[in-house]
Amino acid sequence: MRTETFLNLALTRVRKDRPKAPEDLNFTILNDRDVSPIFRDSTSVSIGFRTRGCRYNHSGGCTMCDYWISDPITTQKMVSSVREAVEELEFDPTRVLLNVSGSFFDEWEVSREARQGILEILSTLNNAHLVFETHASTVSEERLIDCIGVLRHKRISIEMGLESANPWILKYCVNKTLDLEQLLCKLRVLKKHEIQSIVNIMVGLPFLSASEMISDAVSSVNWAFSRGVDVCVIFPMNMKPWNLVFWLEKQGLYECPPLWALVDVLLRLDEQFLPKVGLAWYRTRPQSHPGYTVPNRGPQTCPLCYHEVMELLDRFVISNDRKSIVRELSNIDCNCRRDWNAKKSLEPELPLHSRVSIIYEVMGKRILGEGWWSEHGQSVLDSVVIAPSQESPMRYDI
Repeated sequence: MRTETFLNLALTRVRKDRPKAPEDLNFTILNDRDVSPIFRDSTSVSIGFRTRGCRYNHSGGCTMCDYWISDPITTQKMVSSVREAVEELEFDPTRVLLNVSGSFFDEWEVSREARQGILEILSTLNNAHLVFETHASTVSEERLIDCIGVLRHKRISIEMGLESANPWILKYCVNKTLDLEQLLCKLRVLKKHEIQSIVNIMVGLPFLSASEMISDAVSSVNWAFSRGVDVCVIFPMNMKPWNLVFWLEKQGLYECPPLWALVDVLLRLDEQFLPKVGLAWYRTRPQSHPGYTVPNRGPQTCPLCYHEVMELLDRFVISNDRKSIVRELSNIDCNCRRDWNAKKSLEPELPLHSRVSIIYEVMGKRILGEGWWSEHGQSVLDSVVIAPSQESPMRYDI
């Protein structure tokens, strides 16, 4: 049995009782100025609107993702939801991030007619930089030309999930359907049309050790910038219900890394990259889904240093002198940081592919059942190949 088949089966079972987004929750708005006092002058906003959900999530999806599902939504409803959201804005935004449950350019989720109608609404915003989240596979020259035609001379960015530039980790730890060569193709198309490319990188992927989490994120950022990506947004792991990472944590098989993991990534990046790095989800996001009884939980430190670390990360986001912010972060001394440093220094007792195999077996038995694992388990384990560079799987060709 192929690895992705097993992971999709397990994820589908984990999500089987997940409540759908209610019909009266048509959109969400998150203003940066509501997140922290330091952003009080920000005119950046994120708008989300209800769709049927990510196509990959419907059949399993990524191990750490959950951006809701819903019954199928009409074109008219999607367009009117975005119109309502824009009309509710209390200021003229300079940046709008448009969120969907999966991919804005996936016509399985957002029809071409809905996309065109939404673009018409966004074209009325005076000076907004427009950012669209979408899976790399959904980016096409035809759709970009459609987009440019409606938005005319507005600044446009396309944000795509990369998570990791290690194909082995993408397959066995993330369960993400992403061909890196295809991504490079999409980057060339974006550059041709002078559209900014943004890729998202995760810190804290499951199955990795503490040191591997950091090495993987740093190597992935280096890989992305060396391939011509304009901006990398670093996402520390958040604990959200109805995904595999949340299940693994409840089983004692995963521990969400603290904010220090994000700080460590920033410390290890080449200083020339700092101006091109964004941060997201380092603060706990509010849970907007009324059917979800478990709140989101962002990465933490201890109470003694949390506010200092958080203030510096906020300042990093808006600062023109990010080197000095990183230096200040490097100088913070706290017992919780020493504990994290000790955890990072521990060498895993087993290579990564062995750790994945062991946890797969636990997942198979506890999620799909002892009988299922007895019948299919060996073929699942046989599908877990050794990473090309198992001694150091986070060393990428850059």
